[in-house]
Amino acid sequence: MIPQLLKIKGIYSYKVEQVIDFEKLISSGVFGIFGAVGSGKSSILEAMIFALYGRSDRLNKGGDNLYYNMLNLQSDEMSIDFTFSAGANNDHRYRALVKAKRNKKNFDQVKADTRQLYQEVNGDWQPISQTAEEIIGMSYEHFKQTIIIPQGKFREFIDLAPKDRSEMMKELFHLHRFDLYEQNKKLTNETLAEQQILIGQLSTLEAYTTEVLTQLQAEESEQKKSLKQLEQKVKEASLRVKEIEQVASLYEEYQKLQEEQQQLSKEKPAIDEISHLLQADQEAKLHFKEKLRQLEDTTLEKEKASKEMALYDSNVKKLIPKLASVAETYEKAKEELSKKSYFKELVRDFKTVLKLQSLQKAVDDSQILAKTESEKAKNALAKTEQISQLITEKEVALEKLETELPDLTMLTRASEQEKAAQKLQQEITQKVAQIKQINERLDVDKRNLDDQALKLQVSLDTIDESVHVAQSDLKSIREQGQKWLIKQALLTHAEKLQEGDPCPICGATHHPDLLKAESDKHTENLQNSENTLLEKLDQLLQLQRAYDSFKSAASERERQIKQLEKDNTDLQNELKQLQEKLQDINPSVALEKAKYQQERIKKLKIEISELRAQEQTLRKEAQQAIENSNQLQIKWKEFEQAYKETISQLNDPAKVNLIKENTPEKLRERIEKGEIKIAGLDSTFTTAENEKRTTELELQRDKQQLEFLTKSLSTLDQKLADIQSAVAEAMQSSRFKSIAEVHDILSKNIDVAKETAKIESFRKRQDFVTARLATLNQHQALQSYDPTLYKTLEKALKEATHIKDEASRQHAVIEKQIKEVQLKLEEKDKLLQKKEGLDLRLSLLNELRRLFTGSGFVNYISTIYLKELCQTANIRFMTLTRNSLSLELNEDNTFIVRDHLNGGNTRLLKTLSGGQTFQAALCLALALAEKVKSLNQSNQSFFFLDEGFGSLDKNSLNIVFETLKSLRKENRIVGIISHVEDLQQEIALYANITLDKEKGSQVKMSYE
Repeated sequence: MIPQLLKIKGIYSYKVEQVIDFEKLISSGVFGIFGAVGSGKSSILEAMIFALYGRSDRLNKGGDNLYYNMLNLQSDEMSIDFTFSAGANNDHRYRALVKAKRNKKNFDQVKADTRQLYQEVNGDWQPISQTAEEIIGMSYEHFKQTIIIPQGKFREFIDLAPKDRSEMMKELFHLHRFDLYEQNKKLTNETLAEQQILIGQLSTLEAYTTEVLTQLQAEESEQKKSLKQLEQKVKEASLRVKEIEQVASLYEEYQKLQEEQQQLSKEKPAIDEISHLLQADQEAKLHFKEKLRQLEDTTLEKEKASKEMALYDSNVKKLIPKLASVAETYEKAKEELSKKSYFKELVRDFKTVLKLQSLQKAVDDSQILAKTESEKAKNALAKTEQISQLITEKEVALEKLETELPDLTMLTRASEQEKAAQKLQQEITQKVAQIKQINERLDVDKRNLDDQALKLQVSLDTIDESVHVAQSDLKSIREQGQKWLIKQALLTHAEKLQEGDPCPICGATHHPDLLKAESDKHTENLQNSENTLLEKLDQLLQLQRAYDSFKSAASERERQIKQLEKDNTDLQNELKQLQEKLQDINPSVALEKAKYQQERIKKLKIEISELRAQEQTLRKEAQQAIENSNQLQIKWKEFEQAYKETISQLNDPAKVNLIKENTPEKLRERIEKGEIKIAGLDSTFTTAENEKRTTELELQRDKQQLEFLTKSLSTLDQKLADIQSAVAEAMQSSRFKSIAEVHDILSKNIDVAKETAKIESFRKRQDFVTARLATLNQHQALQSYDPTLYKTLEKALKEATHIKDEASRQHAVIEKQIKEVQLKLEEKDKLLQKKEGLDLRLSLLNELRRLFTGSGFVNYISTIYLKELCQTANIRFMTLTRNSLSLELNEDNTFIVRDHLNGGNTRLLKTLSGGQTFQAALCLALALAEKVKSLNQSNQSFFFLDEGFGSLDKNSLNIVFETLKSLRKENRIVGIISHVEDLQQEIALYANITLDKEKGSQVKMSYE
């Protein structure tokens, strides 16, 4: 997202519209927005964010009354017009427009008037339904942490809990796409299903083993040997059969020929009969067939002509009277047709009268409607006057109520003062109780100290002196004890001294006055005295400390009591003043009464508004009724004019009386009957004319046909006599005795070619059989042939062949079994290999499932992104810290810092100073913005920071600024909001914000 133009008006301190041209500001890569504290710098960022997301960090609570508090108190409307580019490479331009207006009658009520996103399409702004989150690809929270960072939100990213930071990375970089748990689960289920199918397939192949294959191969080898022996036996038997097979074939042929010769002898009479019939059929066809056909055809033709002649004669007799009747009908239709013009004129008059009736009704209806609309307008105007009067009365009542309405602000303040007085009274009571409690506590403490001093037989006033005396006595006792210890040590040496031996201490050899030992009781007495003094001193010191604490506490409590007494006096004075102010009024009652009046005013305003709406509606109704009445009067005149014009169309004006004599229904009925009558005249005449013409033509055609048939019958009689004479002449010279015998031969329909071929085939076969038998009778081998021996050998061959075929079939079966087992074993090996692959895949999928469970893989990817973010941030962070610090991520995804100046040890990021923390947050924010730039495939990235930079020293500030300026080389845009003057001197392009008492916040560009 790259900002281009921002126009703001009426928001916070911006009274007059201000324009910020970001396209000029971002041209240098680094730009600034500067101004004094409270000038309105941060409002620019808030306006952009609010235009995009409709949310505000300042006013993010439900009860904040967002628009009211955002709108300038001296303005009546607010507007934000923000133009920006977004999308891949920021190629698309968008515009976010927000407008809000204050209710003129209710100052506290501000409502949004416009909130819309637009996209530029071919130079025009088109409204779109997309949200800014969809366009920019970021939620409101992420946008504030990566693109535009409002004031006080700069450290949010590093302060996030590790879990929240990981969730942000997931949403920002769409890492949920790496949540492959469901896909893994689906693949696992599919693989398990496939594995179960394989297990089922393998279970069907359990019977196929290498042992079974070896056994079958052994059986096949034995069968192969046996089959070779059987094939040898069949071969030998086949040779013996072939030796006599030829003679057996000749013998068999000889027997068949003898049988066939006998059969041919039986068939010869029938063949002779067929030969006789063929000769008779040939003669009948040659001499009689055609003549008999002509005789039959001529006879049939004569019978047909006789029937047709009788039919036509009957038709002629019927058509003569029909023609007379049709001619009479024709003359009547012709006479009726001559009256057609009369009927047409009558129907036209009926239609004109019907139209006059319709026009008369339209005139009457328009008169009635015009009067109705006129009355309606009068009624509406009367009601309008009543409502106007009622509005006036209610406005007078409203004005009176508003005049009598007390100052709500004053009443509210009085009510608050009353509550404050009650609160002050409570505070006074509490403070009196506190004073009493403090005094009682002091008395108790004083009595306790007096008791302790009495036990020690000292006075509290002289406690310091008693302590001093005790310390002196203890010192004296300890000195005595020290001397006693020295004396005891010297006594040890004294006991060892001998006269003449040198003293180890003084060196003297003469020892006249040796030290003598004293009683041990003295040592015990000294020790007891010291212990007693130590105990007493300890008690005295405790009492002294307690007394000092008491005096200090007493002094502090006395001060508190004085302060409480002073506060009490002030509170009583303030209470007295409040009571004086409230003595004449009861704020609570007055406020309730004022609120009741305010409700009545509000109700009256609503009633007046509703009455005005009714008044406006009635005025519109009256106006519409007047317009309708005017239009109806115009139509009334138009209908009257049309009525007059229609009367003039009547041939006879007296026919106007038909309006009264006939109803519209009767007129329509008469018109319909007249039109049917007119249409029927033409149809009836045409029908009669056509029927007359058709009857005349039909009578003429039948007479001509009757005359033609009479001549045809005479010709057929002569032809029939000639044919009968020719048949009688042919009968005399033929073998046939009667014409019936000829008909009998011809009726058999003998197939001459077939019967001729049959006779020829019989004679050829008879000749062949006779010649072949003569040849075989001369063959010598047939004389010694034994049919029984041949059958015996043939039977033995068949049995051997059958045994051999059965063995061959069994061999083929076992070969098929071997092939099947081999194929099944190959299939089994493939399935086992596939199962091994599936088992391996399942183990890998289970491993992945453990990785994907609970979004583990997504969290792992999120951690990688965070580590990359640290690496990117360290490029700048180490520069800013002069290579002394670098950022890392611990096992809990918490940011830590490695201190290279202290042995490379790590510590939490929160241990950094304020300036160092700012540097770390800046580097991480820039790195995050860079990642977002890559994610959005943008050629430029935008980063806007609202931070005072006040926590940095001048040297650190220079390093930060140099870092920001170096971003220009990376084609990045960085905006800074600050009040630090040193930055303003370093940045060439900036917007300077000043606050004017009259005009509000004013924006001035550095290039203006």
